[in-house]
Amino acid sequence: MKKQLATLFFLALLGTAAQAQKKELQPKTGFWVVEDNLRTKQGSIVRFYAENGTLIYEEKLEDLRLNISRKKVVKRLDATLIQVLNRSRTLPSLPESENYVKVAFKKN
Repeated sequence: MKKQLATLFFLALLGTAAQAQKKELQPKTGFWVVEDNLRTKQGSIVRFYAENGTLIYEEKLEDLRLNISRKKVVKRLDATLIQVLNRSRTLPSLPESENYVKVAFKKN
């Protein structure tokens, strides 16, 4: 009986550790939203928000659709969010000509 309880406790501990690792990937100071038009299937709109929900930056991608189910896309958007948040702390408003997302997804 003690062996079964120890095994159960160990498995529960592993489950909580795995959940904690997933949460570390999310930036703690803001979030992003990707909007697609399913009818035209042309481009995406990416919006970056601060933690309190205020819009910081918006970029329209007319020739690029983002598949957010891919880990690589999520990681690039998270990195872009950090860049936009750092930039927004120094400037009161970000210029729309910066194209942070297009640069992050530029094909090499």
